[in-house]
Amino acid sequence: YTGSDFLFEEGFDNGNIPDQWTSSTSAECDNPGWFVTDNASSSYFNVPDRDGFYISTNDDACGSSSDGSNDYLYTSVLSLQDASITLSFMRYFNNFYGHTGHVLISTDNWENYDEVLILSQQQGSNYSEWIHETIDLTEYSGQNIQIAFHSNDNGGWAAGLALDDIRLAVAPPWITSN
Repeated sequence: YTGSDFLFEEGFDNGNIPDQWTSSTSAECDNPGWFVTDNASSSYFNVPDRDGFYISTNDDACGSSSDGSNDYLYTSVLSLQDASITLSFMRYFNNFYGHTGHVLISTDNWENYDEVLILSQQQGSNYSEWIHETIDLTEYSGQNIQIAFHSNDNGGWAAGLALDDIRLAVAPPWITSN
C-alpha cells in the first residue's frame, strides 16, 4: 500500500485479542467463539500453518452439539479520515457444510450495518491455503465505524474461519492503493 498509513495493523502476535476489541458467541459447550492461537486445527477444520498467532473460530471444538452460528469479533470504534480506506486481511475458510463468513460495518453502534463481504460455498473452491482479501471502505471515509467479523456455521458443524494480518489502510484521496 504505497502512500498509505495504517489506522491499525493486527497480527495477533502477542497471543491476545486487542484491547478495546470484543467477541461474542452463543456456543453452549467449550467452544470459545473467537480465540487467538497458533493452531486452530481439529479433525474436520484443518487450518494450514501461519507465521505465528492468528484469530479463529472452530465449531468443531466441541463436536456436533456446538452452536457456531453467532461468533462475532468486533473492533473498537474507528474514526476514519476523509481519505481512501481499505480493509485487508488474510483468511482461511473452507466453507464446508454450509458455513459462511461475513464482514460487517456499522456507523451507529450496531443498530444498523452493511455487509461488505460474504464468504460462502459459491465463492471459489480453494480450501487448502490462506487467501488475501481486500475491501474498499472509502464510502465510509470521514465517519466513525465499527467492523465485525461474523462466523456462521448455519446449523452445521465441522467448520470455522481464521483471520490474520488485519489492516485498515488510509491513503489521502489523491493517492491510490496498489
